Amino acid sequence: MDLALDGITVVDISQGVPGPLCSTMLGDLGAEVIKLEPPGGDWLRMVGPFTESESDLFIRLNRNKKGVCVNLKDRAGQDIARRLARAADVFIEGYTTGVVERLGLSYAELSAHNRGLIYCAISGYGSQGPLARTPATELDLQAFVGKFRQLGTPDEPPLRVGFDIISVNAAWAACQGILAALYSRESSGAGQRVETSLLDAAVAIMQWTTAAESNPDEWRARPLSGYTEAPDHGFECQDAHFLMDWGNQNDAWQVLCATLGAPQLGTDPRFNEWFKRLNNKAELAEALKPFLASWSFDDLQQLVQGMGGTIVRMNTAETLFHSPQVEALGMLKELEHPVAGTYTTLDVPWLCSEPMARLSPVPAPSLGQHTAQVLGGLGYAADQIAQFVSAGIVAGPS
Repeated sequence: MDLALDGITVVDISQGVPGPLCSTMLGDLGAEVIKLEPPGGDWLRMVGPFTESESDLFIRLNRNKKGVCVNLKDRAGQDIARRLARAADVFIEGYTTGVVERLGLSYAELSAHNRGLIYCAISGYGSQGPLARTPATELDLQAFVGKFRQLGTPDEPPLRVGFDIISVNAAWAACQGILAALYSRESSGAGQRVETSLLDAAVAIMQWTTAAESNPDEWRARPLSGYTEAPDHGFECQDAHFLMDWGNQNDAWQVLCATLGAPQLGTDPRFNEWFKRLNNKAELAEALKPFLASWSFDDLQQLVQGMGGTIVRMNTAETLFHSPQVEALGMLKELEHPVAGTYTTLDVPWLCSEPMARLSPVPAPSLGQHTAQVLGGLGYAADQIAQFVSAGIVAGPS
């Protein structure tokens, strides 16, 4: 079938999460992706857990790519990257600001030979400002923007978000910018430089924080949870932890308490208004605990929703992936890897009336798997490729 980006070629010299995840999404939209790795490989190859020596994360973030192993610190390796960029539609790099200029792989350098090139730079803190040339990690940015605030307990150090939420959002931001630039190129014929950063991506998802803490209204009476507040573990019933809420429906709240056999909690001055229930949520969960113990989540869900409230199970990964709703969306798929075998991964999160994307079954490449094939396509002769291998400029599969 024809996919949205059929005929588009992407060259990706990034490592880790943001750039590789971005190029994987472009590949699922139909683009041909050529991944350049240094002689030691993308550092994500060394991050566990592992299946048969293969990084489970690497094989999920690098499907459907041709793998080339090339030393970009060598002039001949840089020339290989430049040749690839001349025939590419998209070029993705994920280095700290200033590195690609030293490698001769900047937007100015590459676009001079390819007017239509979409060049995407993904850095830690962006290309401007006092931290522009400072390396950054996921953990750095979670701390920098205060993502730790809602996690942990008051008497312990703060905790990080349990997955690379900022890096993943940077991948989505980069993909969105690239798609917009490709659309713009249809009318202008010119490419452009697209830039995002971990900091951009982290701040971009803080709309709730911005609204709640900057607008001088009643929210000022209760800022967002901070280091001194315990994390919210919700309510507990017979078979689940869950969240539930009625907003300002105080009458419905009182009916619920009466139905649970605790009418006194419905009029308790700590809980009889929305903001009081919000401010005293830990006390409320403890007070309701004995009255919820005999209820199943399914029965409570029917009761609360029937009264106009909201209720949702607090899932683990196991219960989430096997929930009827996620199963109905068909998000989990099984693919095959030549070394790791069958593995479960996540489908593309788009449903379109006309197919524009698909979860490619082509496995992530081994280090340097397609080096000879790609270099041959660039016009390098077999003996020249062999010389590059001997000199350590490129490498094929081991």
